[in-house]
Amino acid sequence: MKWAAVLLLSAIVGGTLPREQTGAPKAATISSTERLKVQVLRSYPHDRAAFTQGLLIDGGKVFESTGLVGQSTLREVELQTGRVIRKVDVPRPIFAEGLAVV
Repeated sequence: MKWAAVLLLSAIVGGTLPREQTGAPKAATISSTERLKVQVLRSYPHDRAAFTQGLLIDGGKVFESTGLVGQSTLREVELQTGRVIRKVDVPRPIFAEGLAVV
């Protein structure tokens, strides 16, 4: 019975001791990075005072969450004109940082 206790204690203590490091992990090497080019196909008007945090297009409707502490809003926006169709002010201390359809 004593040998079982010694074996169990050895396993517990051995499992908690720090393991020897075999060297620093190797960083991935990148031989080349592809440079992408952007081509703007279209631009739309937008409220320049709105600090966009989230943008969502669902069923042809554009929704936007804007955020600055105390100035956050949720909006439905007309894409072609930038006109705000509906707007809900988000009360403090909530900060409208993103947007999702659930």
